[in-house]
Amino acid sequence: MRPETIVIAAGKNDGSCLDYTKMMVDMTGCDAMQYNKKQLGYVALYKNIVFIGAIKEGCINHLNILWQNYSNFDLAGRNLIVCGVGLGDPKSKTYIKRVKHLSMCDQGHCKSFYILPGQLDPQHMKLSERAQFSSFLNKIGEIYDPKDAELIIQRANEGYQGVQRAALLPLVEELKNLK
Repeated sequence: MRPETIVIAAGKNDGSCLDYTKMMVDMTGCDAMQYNKKQLGYVALYKNIVFIGAIKEGCINHLNILWQNYSNFDLAGRNLIVCGVGLGDPKSKTYIKRVKHLSMCDQGHCKSFYILPGQLDPQHMKLSERAQFSSFLNKIGEIYDPKDAELIIQRANEGYQGVQRAALLPLVEELKNLK
């Protein structure tokens, strides 16, 4: 029998989002797929949809495509859970509020919203990624609260490995209660 839950990994690279997706599959036995614009419509086959996307400049990467196709994928009445993966503090109310707003998750379409700690190793970034990330860091104060921006800059400069299985426990518990 097909699982009722699918997890979509929508990270920029094969990093934190894919790690969390693999952990979710291991912990719940759900289905999973890497984000692919042409295959995203498969979410319409599931009762529970977990979207795990990288936070890029305050927005969850690729989530806008899901919102644009909300009616096409018949998402009303389904349990849509959105998770952003980033360098900010997942407990910071201002960080959560900002990402939620910029990702349009405050419009009542998603059942739950989570922030998961990500990872960044500046030593392994491609040259083009470094330039783009540097540009983001230069305008970070326009996106985030000063305290949140300061933490993100610190983690970006020093490197950060925040991915942890324990961060998924509230999400896994929520999925169990949906069945």
